[in-house]
Amino acid sequence: MIIGSDLPQINKKLITNGFNCLQKKDVVIGPSIDGGYYLLAMKKHQDFLFEDVTWSNSEVFNITTTILKNNNLLLLLLETHRNLDSIDDLNYFKKMGYFL
Repeated sequence: MIIGSDLPQINKKLITNGFNCLQKKDVVIGPSIDGGYYLLAMKKHQDFLFEDVTWSNSEVFNITTTILKNNNLLLLLLETHRNLDSIDDLNYFKKMGYFL
């Protein structure tokens, strides 16, 4: 499992849920609202998920799910969350009480 370092909502419950979902599927993804993902868990490491991907853009999630489908891997999605990439995101999280 890999997790983003820019998700204020990340907690033990979310991570545990990601691991538990691997009982049902090959890959678990926690999508972020910007088109990426905050969590990626795999039963078996799949190098090809990281090859030829242009990172930090709004298509990362779509590209990743297409690669998974093309390789016949079963995917389970977690809830979508907002990560912290911009001043607008920071202001959102301040408003939600995550930062002083």
